[in-house]
Order: sequence, then structure tokens, then C-alpha cells
Amino acid sequence: MKEIKTGRMMIGGKARILLYFGYDRDIFRIVRAIPGATFSYRQNAWHIAFTQANLNRLIERFRDIAVVDLAGIRRAGFIASRPVYIDPGLVPLDDRDRKWLKEMKEWMTLRDPV
Repeated sequence: MKEIKTGRMMIGGKARILLYFGYDRDIFRIVRAIPGATFSYRQNAWHIAFTQANLNRLIERFRDIAVVDLAGIRRAGFIASRPVYIDPGLVPLDDRDRKWLKEMKEWMTLRDPV
């Protein structure tokens, strides 16, 4: 399967996702169709806005075509600093769920080990 590597860059104070891949007509057409996709001759890569919607687009549109390697974004701390949910099926936790998780964590740390 084909692979798309990611990286990051800032343009005008806004975060961008870099997309590195060898020339492939199918990948090219899909990336080019993402709103705001731009080619950087300096980076020799396409870049798109760092948004949840674009991450979802990458995962969904390339699901059967290519593996999207997000290590370049993670390694740079790009994902960890934002509430990003890679799987389009995942949603952010609401306050009730956060409270439940906090209580569960406290309960797990206080219970006697077996």
C-alpha cells in the first residue's frame, strides 16, 4: 500500500500539515481537492490547514488508497497540544464523562491491590 508521511510547518502564524508522498495521480487528485491545499516548492510537499476536519479527510479519503503516517505531526508535539481526535468515529468527552473518568481513576488508585 502507498504511504503518505506528514510533517508540520507554520505559515503566517497558522499551523499547517505537510504531506510528503511520491508522485501518484490518485493521491495527487485527492490532496488537491482538499480546501486550501497548496504545494510548497521549498518543502517539496503539499500542505493543508491543521484542522480536525482536514485530519478526518486524510483518514477517510485515503483509507483504502494509502497509509497516512501521522508520526511527523506527533513527534513535533503538534497533536498533543490540541484536542485532536484522529478517528472520525471518536468524539470529545463531555463534562459528565470527564467526571466519571476522574472518579474511576480515583477509585482505581484507592482500591487495595489483589
